[in-house]
Amino acid sequence: MPSLTIPVAAQNDDGYWGEFSPDCHRTGGEIYCGLETPANPTKMAHPGLRFAIPLDLRSRILSCRLHYRASATVGAGDISTRLGLRSHDDAPDLAAGCVIDSFPMTSSYVAWTGALPTTINTWYYSPSFHGALTEILNRPGWAPGQHVLVMGHVIGGPWARLEFFSFDVGAPSIPELVINYANKNAGVSIF
Repeated sequence: MPSLTIPVAAQNDDGYWGEFSPDCHRTGGEIYCGLETPANPTKMAHPGLRFAIPLDLRSRILSCRLHYRASATVGAGDISTRLGLRSHDDAPDLAAGCVIDSFPMTSSYVAWTGALPTTINTWYYSPSFHGALTEILNRPGWAPGQHVLVMGHVIGGPWARLEFFSFDVGAPSIPELVINYANKNAGVSIF
């Protein structure tokens, strides 16, 4: 099964919207998903990561996951997050002031729970959200080379926060999108 690994390409391509701040954090080396600060346990941090999809993979996607390296050791806890894509043919970068949790999300998304515990410098995978990627790639306005924005819309949980390295830290810690797909000549139609 062929696989494609796409790293975040630029500083404006990853970050998180913090409800407590409120700001779009694109520097500092970390991305948060979950509660932004213990000072206010009702304010969430919603991550966003942008990737260029170089190939036409319509109807051939078998799985699509975030691959990220934990930037902190976090014990027990749970975060309830909807993981999907921004509903946009070619998602723009995360310009200052973006409000990730206000962007429209694909109708296909996955519930992401159980992201914790984590151990610093260990690599993890998110659940597959291949339905969301297929939804974007099948849009009439999408073309190879355009961008998708992976979004985590945090909807609650006890005090817990997933923390992982961002583009700013550099290789080998840059978050990646890993796509497994069927060969074009295999005639496989997934959806």
